Amino acid sequence: MSSSKKIKKRWLVLALLFALVLLYFSGPQPAQGKYPVTFPSVNTDLQALNDSINLAEASNPLLRAGNEARIVWLDSIHKTQRVILYLHGFSASAVEGAPLHEKMAREMGANLYLARIVGHGLKSNNLEDFTTSSSWQSVLKALAISEQLGDEVVIMGTSTGCSFGLKLAELFPTKVKALVNLSPNIRVKDPAGYLLNKPWGEQIAAAVLGEPRSVRGMGPEYAKYWDTLYTVRALVELQEILESALTEECFANIHQPVLNLYYYKNEEEQDQVVSVEKILWMHELLASADSLKVLKAIPTAGDHVLASPIKSKDPAAVEAAVRSFFHEVLKW
Repeated sequence: MSSSKKIKKRWLVLALLFALVLLYFSGPQPAQGKYPVTFPSVNTDLQALNDSINLAEASNPLLRAGNEARIVWLDSIHKTQRVILYLHGFSASAVEGAPLHEKMAREMGANLYLARIVGHGLKSNNLEDFTTSSSWQSVLKALAISEQLGDEVVIMGTSTGCSFGLKLAELFPTKVKALVNLSPNIRVKDPAGYLLNKPWGEQIAAAVLGEPRSVRGMGPEYAKYWDTLYTVRALVELQEILESALTEECFANIHQPVLNLYYYKNEEEQDQVVSVEKILWMHELLASADSLKVLKAIPTAGDHVLASPIKSKDPAAVEAAVRSFFHEVLKW
């Protein structure tokens, strides 16, 4: 082959590689996460607020029984000094934190708001409406509602509920009193997860996981309260939330008391959903005083879901750790 032909071939290869790189980086990807701080307005009349939440959930024909958002009043409909806001994880419901959240609310003399994040708990079209923007608006409203229910708001969450709780604590330091994080989702454990919000991430995920994604083999109780069939687009949005919201700057701006619980026994027996390494990273970066932040492994939990007996092997250990945090750190 002549030198001119070799040069021509080399240029063709380079041109093809350039075209492929250009094609990849011009591929579809989610909008960059933005977290506005404008609070939504909610009803300040507590009876009307309670009724509006119940009516909205009851009027949704797609909502599965037991997945509703609701207020659990301490006794009668009135504002309490303390309120617990429970934020569930991705594809889950408030049952994920039961009975822990209700038990702690009663013991601490607090009202409780069990939020339902947008797109969750439906009979069909699960997580179709879950985006960075819509989910953020959903948790903003949950915090606004909780402010009406109690003077001091403690956010208790599981997994991605903790992700939102951390961001709310950063942006609203005077509104969020403390955080109780159960298996906080800082990053997913699967190292390939970072591809989800990159160009063609949704298309790659659909090819690997199937569209919609089907979660099987978890049992009938799990299927009642977790979404087992949902669009992979929601995973793309979730990854964008984690990367855009949960940064070193975010953690460095959190000064409130924080409890971080996670499942870890050894390198083989640990949380298989979220990264334990990143939980430790987050905890270290928190600006909270050492006396106000608690990091504790629950080696007997046996699952990512810590509080629910549907999944957890030791919810009693989780309950004891949370109660200790309320008494010894928050002085409740």
